[in-house]
Amino acid sequence: LVYGALWLALLEEVRGVPHDAGGARILEQASSSRAWTGRLAAWRRGKLTDAELERAATTEQSRVEAAFYAAMARRVRGSNETAPLRAIASSPVIDLMEVQLARELLAPRRQLAPPRVVLP
Repeated sequence: LVYGALWLALLEEVRGVPHDAGGARILEQASSSRAWTGRLAAWRRGKLTDAELERAATTEQSRVEAAFYAAMARRVRGSNETAPLRAIASSPVIDLMEVQLARELLAPRRQLAPPRVVLP
């Protein structure tokens, strides 16, 4: 639930729409937990800085996740930096969704149809 609420909050910011009460409630309830997802929720609610979240990450998986969500939050605020996503994309923790997403975000855009074809 916390990961879903994180993504929802990022999408709401990108779209400039009000925050969903359900997602905010999930993050609020989880933010008091000492589990990793609780740390992520606390970070999203502004109770931890990016640096504090990264220090709280104790496994390779959590370090990759911390770097990914901090990088995505910066992207939402308008950053064009790619170095953090490049580091995540080259992570050996290849089974993480965040690693796959970083790779997709960095992948060159491809023209899927011939130039004269207009897709709906």
